[in-house]
Amino acid sequence: MPKKPINPQLKTAIFIAPFLLIGGYVAMDYFTKKDPPDNALYQLHPVNERCDFSNNSCRFSNNDVQLSVILEERLDNGSNTIRVTSEQALKGVAIAIADIDDEASPVSMVAADDKQHWHISIQIPPTIFPYLRLVVSTHKGLYFAEAPVTM
Repeated sequence: MPKKPINPQLKTAIFIAPFLLIGGYVAMDYFTKKDPPDNALYQLHPVNERCDFSNNSCRFSNNDVQLSVILEERLDNGSNTIRVTSEQALKGVAIAIADIDDEASPVSMVAADDKQHWHISIQIPPTIFPYLRLVVSTHKGLYFAEAPVTM
């Protein structure tokens, strides 16, 4: 039995199909890619495993956000001045230092004019295992951090 010749339209379809498949895959990836929402939540990772306030070694980072937390001075009334310094301007910063099991509410910090330097005077409770909790608001979203503290 003689072979039937393949239709020219079928030859063209067989030749073009792989290119359409690859082009569709690339176009789908391009058009479905979305920017993260403004209120996205990210985690800041501690540079060291602990915040060592005695050596001013308390830093957090996540890609383009880097923060330093410094216990600057201890006041006579028992409160402490804590400073947060960032490499970029921040919208807001809240901090809490409490026992690991305590559900302490964070306190909003006060910004300098450049929005890169923040400070507050708070009392650090005398706990066995103090824990630092930090929430930072940027133009990309919210960042949070937790780390044990060494005084």
